[in-house]
Amino acid sequence: MTDNRAKMLRRVQAAHFAAHEAMLFLDTHPHDEEALAYFKRWRDTASEAAAAYEARFGPLKASSAESCWDWVNNPWPWEYEANA
Repeated sequence: MTDNRAKMLRRVQAAHFAAHEAMLFLDTHPHDEEALAYFKRWRDTASEAAAAYEARFGPLKASSAESCWDWVNNPWPWEYEANA
């Protein structure tokens, strides 16, 4: 996996993690406006990061694929490392 690809994937993962943790906090603090703003910021960041990754490297999940089977034509994760 290239450094740029790994960096972009880590950004997606970190943003999703932050949004998910904020969502869990909001389960018990639903009226916390600051937490809600934090959640929305990270939710949007996660969506933007995922869109950027998918535009460059393809879908992250099957529901993002135009065709459910296009992803099989690309190298598998361990094949990227073998080719590096």
